[in-house]
Amino acid sequence: MATDGVNSSEAARTERSGLYLAALKGDSKSVQGMLKIQREITKARETTLHVAAAANKEEFVKNLVSNAMNSKDLKVENIAGHTALYGCFVRT
Repeated sequence: MATDGVNSSEAARTERSGLYLAALKGDSKSVQGMLKIQREITKARETTLHVAAAANKEEFVKNLVSNAMNSKDLKVENIAGHTALYGCFVRT
């Protein structure tokens, strides 16, 4: 279904890309509105928290966990069965 000339899957892909880039950069201000819904943003079913944790964005991760997430969000697993906390320990 298209809305205003933009395909809905195209719009979703664009939003996920924005979340992904913000997580990599640790840019909390850019994503405050988007963080209300925690969703998978990569083909590997990683969430914003997975990406930020793996990119070692400590302050961004703290902000996500403190302000935008609940305990259920912390248990989300990617396609490999890993939570975002796994990413924190793997990047040694």
